[in-house]
Amino acid sequence: MTQDTIITLIINQAGTPPQYLMDIKINGIVLVSHNFSADDTVSMQNISHQFSSYFECSPPLLSMEKQAVLGRELFSICLAPYWDKIKKSMTTNVRRILVIASPVSEVLNLPWEMVATPEGKFLGVDPLFSIRRLPKADDLPAYAGELRAPPLRLLFMACAPTDQATLDYELEEERLLEAVSGQDLAFDSGDLGTFQELCDRVISFKPHIVHISGHGVVKDGKGLFCFEDDAGLTDNKSSEEICAKLAGKDVQCIFVSGCQTGQSPAIEALGGICQGLVNNEIPLAVGWAASISDDLATQFAKSFYSNLASNLPVDPALTAARQDIWDICKKQGSLSWTLPMLYASTTQNLVVDPDLPIEEPPRTTMIQQPLPGMKEGYAEHFVGRRREQQRLIPALRDKKGGLRVLILSGMGGCGKSSLATRMARKLETEGFELIPIPSSESDPLNAGKIMDACSEAFLLAADRLRLMVKR
Repeated sequence: MTQDTIITLIINQAGTPPQYLMDIKINGIVLVSHNFSADDTVSMQNISHQFSSYFECSPPLLSMEKQAVLGRELFSICLAPYWDKIKKSMTTNVRRILVIASPVSEVLNLPWEMVATPEGKFLGVDPLFSIRRLPKADDLPAYAGELRAPPLRLLFMACAPTDQATLDYELEEERLLEAVSGQDLAFDSGDLGTFQELCDRVISFKPHIVHISGHGVVKDGKGLFCFEDDAGLTDNKSSEEICAKLAGKDVQCIFVSGCQTGQSPAIEALGGICQGLVNNEIPLAVGWAASISDDLATQFAKSFYSNLASNLPVDPALTAARQDIWDICKKQGSLSWTLPMLYASTTQNLVVDPDLPIEEPPRTTMIQQPLPGMKEGYAEHFVGRRREQQRLIPALRDKKGGLRVLILSGMGGCGKSSLATRMARKLETEGFELIPIPSSESDPLNAGKIMDACSEAFLLAADRLRLMVKR
């Protein structure tokens, strides 16, 4: 099998004021070394800042003519002097992976997808090209881990802290469910948007891809993702904290969707969220400063995950997804097609091993089953009710007796049974013993039924305790 051609631009900076230095490697062999002039260095920095500024407005708009001008300028500065040499090293009809390896945040933030070649193509939508960012001055190493069996497992979590800008997390989940509906993949989603819930779901569901949607912020030069705490308030976690819990769990890729997540702050703080993730042993990360509830983002996600579920490698799946939104972006003058940025710490391009036999995933929480003996509580897709859970579950969890009785009331069909069942199932995973007591019009609830059910449960608990003591 013919190997991909890997074109690596290793870009460092030196001096005061700093000037960029570049080595161009083809499959690990240095083709040329180049020192940028002071003017070219400043031009690259200006392009980086200018590009980032467009995303301060939503939607980010720039006419295709101006996009082409920007792309040609970046090509002229970085690649034009050596393009003929680079082309001679590329095998016909073989994929080319352009790796941008740099510890310089402005370099990583450059719109490399927008580079316009003399052939008139943007690299980001050229089916023979893919672009990876590596936040250090090095070549991509070969992947040393082992891929797991299909089908693709996707874990989604929308995080919407109440003290951040409003995010319609229910719509986020509904739109991603819509995007992956009918595809050959296993899907699970979080209820609460907490970091602990993410860690728990990764252990129980064993996803190949984790898709987190919400707010990314930069504080003290460090990229942070805004999870929710038990009360729904912001719980910032750095890439290092995320990786400390997820690395080694066979998570192959993290897709970070939300404000600021596709951009990088100073590299001395491990860069932005995605840069930090791949620097801490997550093989692949995709950053996109867009909400999945946006129409373009939904269409992109549908294409991306459909292609991955069909065992397409990440790079061509990403390019194909860009192509699927390309016509809309051209008509609107939208820059959204440029921003799904792929960060990688390896040459790996698969997230599942298609040669392994299919492995049935653990039961997902998409379909919620009623408690034993009950008919109510079934939910095919449990979406919403996050705020109620955040208010009630910590109180129910309080073993000091902070909340003794909870009564849910409301009109028929408004979801009381589903909410009660969801909270009961959540507490069950935390070691609480459930005592479901069904009732009906012909067999109403009364004190005797409650006493009998509790007595039986207490006796069973006592038997288990005696067995444990004997062991």
